[in-house]
Amino acid sequence: MYEIKEQLAIVDMRHLKVAEPHYHANGEIEIYYILSGSGIVVVGGKEIQASKGMFVTTPPNTAHFTIPRENLVLATINIPSFNQANYIPLISSNSDVGFDE
Repeated sequence: MYEIKEQLAIVDMRHLKVAEPHYHANGEIEIYYILSGSGIVVVGGKEIQASKGMFVTTPPNTAHFTIPRENLVLATINIPSFNQANYIPLISSNSDVGFDE
């Protein structure tokens, strides 16, 4: 039997004000491909003006979040496949990982 894990997701952020600040532990990398619209992606404290056709990569253990601006829809790719146990929200986390890591 095969175990299916999520590696690609389409994320519709058109009605969000901000996405939850978080990071991915255990070597998980997250890549965004902007399908439409625009927004600001903050990765490790650096603001990236993201728009259609761009890629944004977040290394493991690096805090990040997104501020949608105009009709933002993106594809999210996790390598290895997304594992909920590796998703660490910063708002409620007691982690030592900060926005500058």
